[in-house]
Amino acid sequence: ANANAISIDSKEINFGQGSSVQVGPGAYTVSLSKEIDGELTELSSPVSFNVVPLQKGTLDGAEPAEVVAFWKELQNLWADVSAANIDLSNSMKTVKAMELAFSRSTSSNEGLVSELNQLRQELLDIEVQFSGNKSKEEIGEKNNPTIYSRLQFAQMAVSNSTYGPTETAKQDLGIAKKQFQKVQSELNAITNQKIPELEKKLAEAGAPVVK
Repeated sequence: ANANAISIDSKEINFGQGSSVQVGPGAYTVSLSKEIDGELTELSSPVSFNVVPLQKGTLDGAEPAEVVAFWKELQNLWADVSAANIDLSNSMKTVKAMELAFSRSTSSNEGLVSELNQLRQELLDIEVQFSGNKSKEEIGEKNNPTIYSRLQFAQMAVSNSTYGPTETAKQDLGIAKKQFQKVQSELNAITNQKIPELEKKLAEAGAPVVK
């Protein structure tokens, strides 16, 4: 099986193999299924069970509903960030292919060279916002907090505690969400507008078709 699911408040939450989510006390169901070549086959009927606290903490923690809501928001943002990172990788490959195609053309359009360089730099800047500057890491310099680092901090904060999300974890998740919304807007502009426009200019300059 490559996926698991739990039912919360009559809604099913799916999470990848090796992943987990926290839930509050209550009644739940669990089932086992497998997916082969896109076809999902149920291996067992749903089994009901109750989740109860193992022990009461010394300090008052967050309400179960707050913990569940935090985990849902965190998992949803992780999914969106992962999808955007795939788009970023594909865009980087496309720009490299465009640069190669232009180098094989007979055009000497300096404006196109500048636009390609600028587009590549914009993608590199987005990559830094996602995961930091790799060159800095290699020489031991610290990166500013990134989208990935903030999500990791937020997840560790709740994974290692039975009291729910701390204020710091909430702040990290909130900042990561705002950072991502900005980056996602920039990336969408590149993939939906800037790349198609440059592909058209390259074709007009006689460059080979980008694949």
